[in-house]
Amino acid sequence: MISLRPPSHAKLAQGHPQILVCHVFDDTMFTVKAVIGKKEYPPAEGRAKKKAEDAAAKAALESIEKEGKPESASNVQPSLSLLPPAPLADVIEKKPPPSRVDYISLLSQYQQKNHCMVTYSEELQSGLPHLPEFTCSCKINGKVYGKGTGNSKQEAKYAAAKEAYHRLMDSENSRTEDQPSIASSTADESSDTSESVSNFAYSLNSVDTGKTNDSSSSCQAISRNAVVKPKRGGVTLAPKFSHPETKKNKYTMNERFLKDFEGIEFIGSGGFANVFKAKHKYDEKTYAIKQVELDDKVKREVEALSNLSHENIIRYYTCWSGDDFIFDENNSSQRNCQSYSCLFIQMEFCEKGTLADWIDKQRGKQHNKGVSLNIFKQIVKGVEYIHSEGLVHRDLKPQNIFISREDKIKIGDFGLVTSVKDEPRTKNKGTKSYMSPEQDGDTYEQEVDIYALGLIFFEILWIFPSAHEKNKLWPEIRKGTFPGAFITQFNAEKYIIDQLLSADPKKRPAASKILDLLKITSKNSVTASHTH
Repeated sequence: MISLRPPSHAKLAQGHPQILVCHVFDDTMFTVKAVIGKKEYPPAEGRAKKKAEDAAAKAALESIEKEGKPESASNVQPSLSLLPPAPLADVIEKKPPPSRVDYISLLSQYQQKNHCMVTYSEELQSGLPHLPEFTCSCKINGKVYGKGTGNSKQEAKYAAAKEAYHRLMDSENSRTEDQPSIASSTADESSDTSESVSNFAYSLNSVDTGKTNDSSSSCQAISRNAVVKPKRGGVTLAPKFSHPETKKNKYTMNERFLKDFEGIEFIGSGGFANVFKAKHKYDEKTYAIKQVELDDKVKREVEALSNLSHENIIRYYTCWSGDDFIFDENNSSQRNCQSYSCLFIQMEFCEKGTLADWIDKQRGKQHNKGVSLNIFKQIVKGVEYIHSEGLVHRDLKPQNIFISREDKIKIGDFGLVTSVKDEPRTKNKGTKSYMSPEQDGDTYEQEVDIYALGLIFFEILWIFPSAHEKNKLWPEIRKGTFPGAFITQFNAEKYIIDQLLSADPKKRPAASKILDLLKITSKNSVTASHTH
């Protein structure tokens, strides 16, 4: 920002030519230099425009008086000289001066005390290249409580924090007009700023927050009846906060998730995602809600799901983005207050769990080959449809295949989906134990899904007695070496699996061809109508 105006120093106004001044300032300081004719006078600084102008005018006047050569206003052409601006990096990195109320620290203390999220996000940068203007917003539990602008990121952040702080304070005051929760001030209004800050920090550390046994609950409000004791007499006591209204839930603090759903339960995690079961408040249906950090990969997943419509594919309903913490099932007693930008994907919920769950339940039981053939046929139909849409799933495995209440098989988790048009491919994407050999490179095609189908087909036909037994034999199965009993009992199916696990991807049959082969093997099998 540059402003031009004459200084107000009295002596210059009365007897000397008008001086134009230039304000070139950083976060906290104005610098002014007077130029008369072609002569420059010493610059002066001040924390306010007026003080800097007066100081510069005074410096110029003193210089003129020392020289004893006052110039007439009639023969002087004022000119403007710009002081070089501070480097942009310096402008961005400067911190608020210590004399100001540190609202950022106050909100940070509030966050730590109440286990909630205070986040800042840069929204806009405008202005001239050497004098940019930044815009920042301050969110508490995902809700915008303050916005600010400034000539640096730090100044914009400070302004946003200041507005958020005052909004919280106003909210508290409006709720407690009849029952004030802060002591009356006996201090003079001229009490220094640092004293007020000190007392506010003291209030955060001394009030009773009402401890609860649920250490993962959402932000706890500071007690309304808490009385803050001043460190010394006659000082203004700071207000105590009540946090933004948020429902208690150990899994999420996302505003929309809590507003639209109830009965939220954690049902699983994988990679960087969590999956929850939740009942919608309005249609009263139960859905699976996948929460994952927002990035381009997640956007591809949503785009793919939204364009797929098939009875053997998990149905997509909608999605939304928002800030939230990431629940850690291995450390559920401690809430992670770090905020992430997340995407929430609302999908069909399958009551009977995953194919991996079904396999576990079959261990030690007499197996029905017809059931396995029926399951595999539905999986292949889903893969055939995925491939017809020009996609590669890349992460087919029992954990990503689901069973509905009606025993319908549903392929889900499209987190690693890619298009056949995308080249080169990403190396080693998928679950190692179900990945095809060529996925170590970057030139694979849809045949990688066919290889995974071969492993899944074997696994649902030959139920291992334990996970340990599977881990021991799995490397040989991947090579196409099967137990002798399996070859005897499932000779026709082995013929299909051999083709699916072919080392040469081009020799693996397409999904449509697999369905033709299954028709032959299923003629002598009794297909069960239920999976349980």
